Amino acid sequence: MPPVRIARVAVESPLPQLDRLFDYAIPSELNDACVPGVRVTIPFGKSLNPLDGYVVEVVESSSFDGQLNLLGSVISAVPVLPPSSYHLLRALADRQAGTLTELTKLAVPRRSVRVEKAWLAAADQRQSAGVQDLAAQRLDFAGRPTSYDGRNTLLAEPREIATSLKASEAHFLDKATENQLQAWIAHLVAFSLEQLGRGASAILVVPDFRDQNRLMAALDLVGLSSVVAHFGTDQTNSLRYGAYLRSLEASPCIVLGSRAAAFAPVTRLGGIAVWDDADPNLLEPTAPYFHTRDLVLLRQQQTNCQLLFAGHSRSTEVQRLVELGYLGDISAIFAPPKIAVTDPGLRVDSTSYQAAREAFEAGGAVLVQVANTGHSTGTYCQSCGERSRCRTCNGPLFVDSKQTPRCRWCSAINLGVPCHACGDTRTRQGVAGSTRTAAELGKAFPGVNVIEANGDQRVEQIKPGKRLVVATPGAEPAIPGGYAAVIILDGQRLASRDTLRATEQAVNLWSNAVSLMAPGGRCVGVGLATEIGRRFALWDQRGIAAAELANRRELRFPPHCRMASVAGPRDLLDTVVANLSQFSDKPDAIEVLGPLLQGDTGPALPDPVWRYLIRYEYSVGENLAKELKARVLIANAGNRSINAKSGRASRAVKLRMDDSEVI
Repeated sequence: MPPVRIARVAVESPLPQLDRLFDYAIPSELNDACVPGVRVTIPFGKSLNPLDGYVVEVVESSSFDGQLNLLGSVISAVPVLPPSSYHLLRALADRQAGTLTELTKLAVPRRSVRVEKAWLAAADQRQSAGVQDLAAQRLDFAGRPTSYDGRNTLLAEPREIATSLKASEAHFLDKATENQLQAWIAHLVAFSLEQLGRGASAILVVPDFRDQNRLMAALDLVGLSSVVAHFGTDQTNSLRYGAYLRSLEASPCIVLGSRAAAFAPVTRLGGIAVWDDADPNLLEPTAPYFHTRDLVLLRQQQTNCQLLFAGHSRSTEVQRLVELGYLGDISAIFAPPKIAVTDPGLRVDSTSYQAAREAFEAGGAVLVQVANTGHSTGTYCQSCGERSRCRTCNGPLFVDSKQTPRCRWCSAINLGVPCHACGDTRTRQGVAGSTRTAAELGKAFPGVNVIEANGDQRVEQIKPGKRLVVATPGAEPAIPGGYAAVIILDGQRLASRDTLRATEQAVNLWSNAVSLMAPGGRCVGVGLATEIGRRFALWDQRGIAAAELANRRELRFPPHCRMASVAGPRDLLDTVVANLSQFSDKPDAIEVLGPLLQGDTGPALPDPVWRYLIRYEYSVGENLAKELKARVLIANAGNRSINAKSGRASRAVKLRMDDSEVI
């Protein structure tokens, strides 16, 4: 009788106490199908319904002394969680004090039986088709590095550039082709071709659907669409699952997407390129609250693949890695864009009007970047000037494009809301948003087609011509050849937001807007004649990032060190952080700050919510995460928090190992 094989299974459960592997005996009839990575069902405890899980490994013996339960069934023969993916997710969960289940829900799409059957049926055809020889493909352009080997970062030229794709294979391209591409897109395409030429796969991580669609169009333009596994943010689950299965194949591919693309289980990973890591879209908003940059760095350490961080500006995290020597700077030298900054004063001054008028006279388009959407950025009490607040969640009100007062937090309509300070229902509007700005500028330039673009009105690309585009940051549409003029309004408002990353994010948003400008165009930063504005006008992106990092280092703020937070009832938090600073032998490696009062949770749970901040060095992060995870697990045992708005129960104490909103 052959020995009984044992499957070590990761259970899919939201309970953190089940975040470990459990041993199950494999029935003889499942011996062939039960391999590492497959989905299975298992009996667990006294539950009448089996739980789902993933087989992590198959062993010959178990450390469990009792009688092992038998594995229930193998849901699918496809190993959707190969060992390399499990080790990556486990490392990320341990770093962020999270659970494996929280990450598998983000990394592995829900199963689509129809897509899976079609993929399995085409296995023989894929094997016979083989892999195309792409070694002769190369994209050349000014500023392209000799090679993207190693761990690097670069500042992309903020404009369209001429590219030349040289190829000799008849099945791909039979002659050199030339195209105009944005420089950042050219770098990512060249990076992908370099990996494919070595018979390896490339992962391209970009923040949102606009960047994905622009990059996808460029890959299609150079003939690479057939090898792309597209992890689109707006795709249905079946399409995403199909892309996930494509990345499991042995043949090399290009994985394109946002946060989920960084998890793609490619067989042979050649390199990962991350575009614009300063974009907040690359920060996971749900537990365990990781940044894609940290996930990519973990994966590079495990696989030793090529790594590239690219952007028009530079985040302080990347600047820190450059100063440590962990990343090399392969940025090319290029002519900076023409940027003029004006003194604070009028919201739209004469310099910006003149730049727009000259652009329209030449038949070009003008992009105007404004800080907020809607008709007005906010409403205020006409009597006392207090900011109007939502009657539901106490959030700030603004006037949307239909001139309706709406909450900026919960989007609830608020009509006739009395002032919380004096009770007056009369209001006045604040600074103009994108809708009112478009209307006012449209009157100033009659005969010009006015287009508004924001999160609600998606415009990805427009045709060339005399057009005035008013867009919120990140929603700017592209135009072939670029804009003749770019005008940045409300720049000081972006740079003075109440957040630690205000300057970094403002420079990033300005830079991405300038990158859509034509090579001979000009930019006007209205009211940006400040120190940061003048450095931006000189396109001193390295200097801006270095100065920002130096300020953070002096104040001991991230990314010089890491900052965690625990929030919940005061009595529970005190037990979590008790004697925590003594957990490390190194003095000052862990510092507990607080507590800080966060506010009441409402009548359902009258106890106020407090928060402790924990400042710690990178060297103690792994051990501190384990200790905090255990303490929070004990504190949450038998304790729940009730959301005052939804009525849902959640964990009383919430932990974030990297809290981007600490300040």
